[in-house]
Amino acid sequence: MYQGTFSQPRFVADLGRGKHDKKVTSVTFIHGAYHELLLVCAGEEGSIQIWNASTLELVDHHKKHKSTEVMAISSKDDNVIVGGDRNGVLSVWTRSTYDKGLPLLRTFSCSIDDSGHIGLHVPIPGDCHDEEIHAVTWRPNNATADAKPVLASSSRDKRIRLWEGATALNDQGGNASMLHEWTLPRPKKAVSSHQMGRLWLTCCWVPSSNFSVVCSSITGDLFRLEWTPKQKKVTAPTTFKHNHTRLVFNIAPLVIAYNKVLLLSISMDRDVRLTDAMSMECHAKLTGLGGHVYALSYNAKKALVAGGVGDNTIRLVDLAKSTTELLWKGLQSKVTAVAWNPLGSYTPSAHWICVTGHTNTTADDWIQSLESMQEGGDVSLEELKAPTDSAPSTTSCVLWSCAVDGVVYASNPDAPDGNSIAMNKRWGVPQVTCMAWLGGMAALGTPEGAVVVVKRQGLTAWTRVHTFYDHTKAVTAVAWCATSSQLATASNDATICVYALDGGVVSPLRHCLTGHGGGITCLDWSPSGVYLASASVDSTIQVWKVGRSEGYNFREHSGRVLAVTWVDDATLASGGDDQSIRKWTFADLVRRPFPSYLS
Repeated sequence: MYQGTFSQPRFVADLGRGKHDKKVTSVTFIHGAYHELLLVCAGEEGSIQIWNASTLELVDHHKKHKSTEVMAISSKDDNVIVGGDRNGVLSVWTRSTYDKGLPLLRTFSCSIDDSGHIGLHVPIPGDCHDEEIHAVTWRPNNATADAKPVLASSSRDKRIRLWEGATALNDQGGNASMLHEWTLPRPKKAVSSHQMGRLWLTCCWVPSSNFSVVCSSITGDLFRLEWTPKQKKVTAPTTFKHNHTRLVFNIAPLVIAYNKVLLLSISMDRDVRLTDAMSMECHAKLTGLGGHVYALSYNAKKALVAGGVGDNTIRLVDLAKSTTELLWKGLQSKVTAVAWNPLGSYTPSAHWICVTGHTNTTADDWIQSLESMQEGGDVSLEELKAPTDSAPSTTSCVLWSCAVDGVVYASNPDAPDGNSIAMNKRWGVPQVTCMAWLGGMAALGTPEGAVVVVKRQGLTAWTRVHTFYDHTKAVTAVAWCATSSQLATASNDATICVYALDGGVVSPLRHCLTGHGGGITCLDWSPSGVYLASASVDSTIQVWKVGRSEGYNFREHSGRVLAVTWVDDATLASGGDDQSIRKWTFADLVRRPFPSYLS
C-alpha cells in the first residue's frame, strides 16, 4: 500500500539483448498468462521483444518491421501490442493467437473490444501532423463500454493532439475528429537549431483521469495538459515543479493506488525520475552516467568511489547509500583517470592518463630534486611550492601524471597553476604508458612491452634497477602490492606478470597469469595483498589468488571493462563501456579454473 514515501531507487539488473540488436527505442510493461511481469521493448533493428522481468529471459519476439527502426510501442491490454516504425507502418501483435503483425498504413485508427478483437476503422486524416509522429497512446479508461475511443498523438511539429473516433461497437464507418490541440510553450531560454533538430516529443495518459495527458519538451520540462468533457477551449499547459535538464525520451505511468499515480521518466540527462502526477513533485531520482567509465578510485575514509566518465564529468558513488552524485562537470574532454590525495580529500583528475605519485614526509626535498632536474629551465622552488602567504599546506606529496604522448610530468598539487617538470630524459625512457610508485621506486610501462623499474638515489640521482621484457605488446597497467612488495604488470597481450621485491631487488618473473581473452586495462591489489583483480576488454574481471590455479570471474558487464578498484578484501567496484559502476562481492561468484595458468 502506498505510504507516501519511497526508498531511494537502485539498479536491479540489465537485459543482455542479442549481439545484432541495436539501441532500445521504447519500452512498456504487460502481464503474462500467469500474471508474471513482462517487459516489451522495441529497437532500432526493427524488432519487438518480450522479456520476463524476473528471470531476465526472452519470452517472445518478432521482426515484422524488418530493418526499420521501431519508434514507439503501446499495449491496450496484456494481449495486444501495437508498434510503429520510422516509415509510419504500424504492426498489431495479438499474442493469444500469435498473429505477428498486420502491417497497416500510418493513417489508421483501431479499437479493441473486451474480447480482444481488433477493429480497423476510423481513418485519421493523412495530414494529422505536419512532421513525423513520435508517440500515439490510447486513453486507458473509457467511461462506458460504447464510449468513443480517444487517441493522443505527439509530433516533431511541437503539437499534441487528441483524436476522437467511432465506438468499438457502432459507427464502423465514421470518421475521426480532432478533439483538442496544444502547442508546446516557447522555451524560456534560447534553444539552438541543433537542439531543435533533436526534438523528441513524447506523451502519456494519466491513468487516474480520463482528461489528463503529460508530455515532454525540448528543454526537459514536463507539462500536464487537462480539459473537461464540455470544454471547447483548452487551458495552458501546467509545468511540473522538478524537471529534467535535457529532453525526455519516455514517460511511463505507475499506478500505486486508486488515486495515486507516479510518472517514471528518463531523459538525455541520464536521470530517471519518479514524479507524483497530481502534486507534480519529484519523489526520487536515480542518476545515470553519460559515458564510459574510464577510471575508479576508492576512498576508504569517506566510503566513496570517484569515477572518471566519458561525459566530461567526475562522479562520486556513496557505497553505503547506493547513490551517485555529480562532483564536477565542465571538463573539456572525457575523464580517463582519477586519484584521491593520500593525505586529503580532494581528487586529482586528468583528461587522458593520470597516476598519483609518491608520498612521504619530505615533500620539499622531492620538489627540490625535481627543480634541479629541470634542464635549462627557470623554475624555482618558490614557484613550485604553494605561495607563502596562503594557508599552510597539508599536502606532502607530488602528483605524477602521464599523458597519451607518453611524457611523465611531476607537479605540486598545492600549486595547480604552477609549472610541471618532465621526467622522461632523467629516467631514459622516451615513452611511458603507465606507472606506479612504491616508496622511492617507480615501475614504468612502455609501448614496446618493457617494464622499467627506477629508484631515486638522493635528491637528484635516479638509478635504473631492472628492465623486464616478458610482455610482447604494450604494457597497459602496473600495480605494486603495498603489503608484500610484489609488482604486477599487464599488457595488451592478455597476460599478467608478477615479480617480487626482495631486499630492494626485483626478482625475475615469478608468475605469468593467463586467462583473459583480450587486452588488460586495469590492475588492483586487495588491501590485504592476497588477491589481485584484473579488468579486460573481454568484458570480464578476474580475481586471482597469486600462486593458485583457479580464481573468480565476474561477467556482468556488457562491454569492455576499463576500471576496477577494491572496496575491502571481499568487495570490488568496476566500470566500463556499458556506462555503469557495479559493486560486487567476488566470493559470491563461482570459483573456476582459468583457461591456462603458467608458473
